[in-house]
Amino acid sequence: MNYTLRQTSTEDAESLHTMYLDVAKYKLGIARYEKEINLGYIQNIIAENQNGGLGFIILSNDQIIGEIHAHKYGIQIFDHILSNLTIAVHPDFQGKGIGKRLFAHFLEYITVNRPDIWRVELESRANNSRSRGLYESLGFIEEGVMKHKTRNFGGDFEDSVAYAWFNENYSTQAQPGFTQEEIY
Repeated sequence: MNYTLRQTSTEDAESLHTMYLDVAKYKLGIARYEKEINLGYIQNIIAENQNGGLGFIILSNDQIIGEIHAHKYGIQIFDHILSNLTIAVHPDFQGKGIGKRLFAHFLEYITVNRPDIWRVELESRANNSRSRGLYESLGFIEEGVMKHKTRNFGGDFEDSVAYAWFNENYSTQAQPGFTQEEIY
């Protein structure tokens, strides 16, 4: 099957909204309830991508079947970080390598085109061994466990695991730096 992979654009908002609604119907699909997925949420993702973040979609026959994005904190001391990484793959296309393809492209793009980014952060539910295995296979390092951070759909609590990936081509030359006046 042929897939098209490209950066997310403002024209993708409605199709991306539909795909996210489909993913949110499954309790391990994404960390949002279906009622939290509205067009404003999607438009915010796209806006943050255009404000120093990064996002890609993957299409099959002009239908969005997956999306990945991460954003900057908006604080200068953390300007070398992309955080809150989210990946979503349409339920009909899960288990077919789509997520891994999106992730690999995302990280390769950062390695080649984003020397300003040193680390990419994400969290996973502790019991989501399938996703955790994917993250680790792509070079993410487990950094710690946050006890009872996630309240699952049934109301029970679960630990979250923090992961980070580091860009081997990071350059301090790509960072704006701080002047002495800004520090004090």
